[in-house]
Amino acid sequence: MIHLLQSAMPTIGLLATVLDPIRSLDAGVVRDLLELGQNHIWLALFFYFCAQHLTIFLVLPLFALWRAPEAAAWRHGHRKAVIMAAFTILSSLAVKAAIGFLWTRPRPFVSHLDIIPLPAQVDPASFPSGHALVAFSIAWSIWFSGHRKLGAWLLAGATLVAIGRVGIGVHYPSDIIAGAIVAFVMAWILHREGSSIKKYLPE
Repeated sequence: MIHLLQSAMPTIGLLATVLDPIRSLDAGVVRDLLELGQNHIWLALFFYFCAQHLTIFLVLPLFALWRAPEAAAWRHGHRKAVIMAAFTILSSLAVKAAIGFLWTRPRPFVSHLDIIPLPAQVDPASFPSGHALVAFSIAWSIWFSGHRKLGAWLLAGATLVAIGRVGIGVHYPSDIIAGAIVAFVMAWILHREGSSIKKYLPE
């Protein structure tokens, strides 16, 4: 056992060498955005709005899409698009829960006492970002449904949510990137492999 640990030490050391600059960059971006918000109150308010409230506005188009008259979409209809978006959100949240069960990453302001976040109610786990995950799940799913113009607007909104979560000091950039990747992968899988489900969904 001791021999195995000794042989693994160079690999562990190399991993630490690679990860330490990433961690430093992660925390540095959070500090820089918080400082920008401190120097420009309007920017702090913008970050706060994007971080805490913009996700709600990304959900509203789904209600409009559900009630909209049918139009051409290269994959399936409006209501199917909304249902697939809901499936994408739920499956992405399941992945987040599994990650949280295996590993809990503390929030930036817990690991770095010099990072003082804007007031926000958050759970202890930082990785991946739940807000970014939900926002990008909606956007990518709508995009893959064939509603490209709406999907592009939703992706822009999800990006603002992501920037806001870092800007108020409750997430690292890598938390955001991970949430966006999980959302993309789950949306891609569901739309690629979910044809057997789609035929049972309303148009």
